[in-house]
Amino acid sequence: MTSTNESLKKRGFSKDLAKRFLALFVILAEQVEIEFYHVPFYPDDKDDVIFLLCALNGKAEYLISYDPHLLDLQEDYEVELKIRKPIPFLKEFRAKNLVFPTDEAQTN
Repeated sequence: MTSTNESLKKRGFSKDLAKRFLALFVILAEQVEIEFYHVPFYPDDKDDVIFLLCALNGKAEYLISYDPHLLDLQEDYEVELKIRKPIPFLKEFRAKNLVFPTDEAQTN
């Protein structure tokens, strides 16, 4: 079993960067009430269904993950939910000229 620290190092994240990211995540996150429990396509790992349920019930545009079982569903969900790894997501995000809320605050 891989520890969290090993997983972060493997992906090039320092502990400090992970802490800052999680702090931003807590600020931007929304609580999602699960209203429906069926998804059109299921991942091979049943433990990953909850991530799809949260994303779809919360009407998320993107689901960001390194999980191979979720990434296998990219084409199946492309219309209602884009499933991406973090770097491709950031490239798409920047290409759309979208701005993180913290970026707006810094320019004002």
